Amino acid sequence: MKYIFLFILPALILAACQPKNEVMNEKAINPVDLDTTVSPAVDFYAYANGGWMKKHPLPADKSGYLVMLNRKTNF
Repeated sequence: MKYIFLFILPALILAACQPKNEVMNEKAINPVDLDTTVSPAVDFYAYANGGWMKKHPLPADKSGYLVMLNRKTNF
């Protein structure tokens, strides 16, 4: 019975470690969120986040945004 586990366990481990063929359609950088009116050499933060900040103004009663990511991780 022990020897069956010696063959089954590695097969299960190898099957679990196979890469997923998932294609990510989401781009890492969204050009819409860039503020091209600002030079990245002068203020990179405003250049990289300015478009998003203009579309999502901070309400007067809030001090900031807190983003919690709930992503499914595949190991």
